[in-house]
Amino acid sequence: MSNNRKDFILTKLAEKYTFIKDSDLYKFYQKIEEQYKEVGNTKPEDTSIFSGIGDPDVISFLIKLSNFLKGLLKKDFSGDDIDKSKTRHCAYLKYWLYDKLIINGFNEYDANMIFDFLKKNKNGYTTAVISGKTCNFYKLSLKNILKMKNLYDYYELLYDFDIKNYDDISKDKEYLLYFKNGLDLYKNSKVLCHSGKQSEYCYEFNEYSHAYNNGRAKSDTLSCKEKLLSSLYKKDTTSADRRTMNTIDPGLYELLKKDSIVNGTKLYKFYELLEKHYGVSTIRNCDYLDKYSIKDKSVICELLEVVKNILEKWDGTYAKYEELNPNKTCAYLNYWLYNKLFYKDTSPCDIDMFYYLWYKLYIDKSQRKYKCYNEKYYGFIKEELDNKKKLFDFLEYYNSIKDKMKEPKDKQKNNYCSYLKVIFELYKEMEQTNDPHTYKDEIELFRRIFFDNKELHFLEEKCPDLCLGLVFSDKYKTLCPFEKMAPGE
Repeated sequence: MSNNRKDFILTKLAEKYTFIKDSDLYKFYQKIEEQYKEVGNTKPEDTSIFSGIGDPDVISFLIKLSNFLKGLLKKDFSGDDIDKSKTRHCAYLKYWLYDKLIINGFNEYDANMIFDFLKKNKNGYTTAVISGKTCNFYKLSLKNILKMKNLYDYYELLYDFDIKNYDDISKDKEYLLYFKNGLDLYKNSKVLCHSGKQSEYCYEFNEYSHAYNNGRAKSDTLSCKEKLLSSLYKKDTTSADRRTMNTIDPGLYELLKKDSIVNGTKLYKFYELLEKHYGVSTIRNCDYLDKYSIKDKSVICELLEVVKNILEKWDGTYAKYEELNPNKTCAYLNYWLYNKLFYKDTSPCDIDMFYYLWYKLYIDKSQRKYKCYNEKYYGFIKEELDNKKKLFDFLEYYNSIKDKMKEPKDKQKNNYCSYLKVIFELYKEMEQTNDPHTYKDEIELFRRIFFDNKELHFLEEKCPDLCLGLVFSDKYKTLCPFEKMAPGE
């Protein structure tokens, strides 16, 4: 990221991304800046208030700033363009001040002097009145000022805007990383400051968080936009639309195919049935999707049409396929759809919209005997969809794999062992995720099979020296931590 802090002041950001000029923050910032320019540099009668401040640039700045803050009460900040954001005007004022510190090139010492002046001055400049409400200035270090500004930039300039703007942001790695850092700062501050920690930084963050989230539904999970931003600039391995009968993981498929057991499960037969239906579905009019923010409505429209057709035949054809429990076939449908969404050109918000509309289909067809929709959907990115399906499919095939490994002359034992290590490493990664919802079902299924020590003992006998027995160890965050250690460690 650029070391030039001035590259990220609001006016520079707006020059690079013109959609920022439509933000409430930008409109208020411009209004404040106009009124600040009208303020004079008249020195106060008592200049002793500047004692201890040796830098003439800092003194000059404080003279104009203090004159400006004293006159705020008389200023009019009404108007349709900024009136709706009144609850955040205090945060916007502080943001404007932080930009001023950056524009003037003040260092850590200068910033401390400025906030000390505002705090100790008898006129009480640490409290201003903006839009009829009291606004408190907290003494932040320059480091925390930059953090708070970065945090504001993400949530005020990007979060509530059209996801199409994310495409513009992603074209420049430097600015993408800047906005992603703003998201990370918000998430980390939310944990730190909501845990009861008392600091000037947390006082300001909690004030902003309360003002920003006023009237919004609270959620412990990331929104689709947050997940979209987090996933940007990662290596894309899913650009091609894959339409194939092999809907299970290619590595697993090749192993099973060599031993002629790939079609030995009801899972694979059910996937095949779904694939046949997928192949004959036709897309109808997609105009009803125009009112939703979707990257490519034809992709979502096609999948919704497939789901709709499947649900129309659910009771008679799918729900109890080959005497399976309807809950199991519904799970199979969900994992099959994970595969479809993974190989489509969709954003996390498109995936969210798909499940939202599927739920509407479910409600509309509530007279069906057997219901099927994804009631445990918590907003997944593509990588999570792929991980969930990869682990689930393996677990469905595990008994078949185990039977093969028991054979005395199993020629593929080493190949199975290598794949088992890949799966166990995947489980370990999934277990380490901070989101308690994302992989909950798959982790429970895995533990149900392997938490029994006898099962792990069997695998360690067949696949020695692969660390499989350490999969449930709380001591290590990776499956084989010793493999990555340098000699002598």
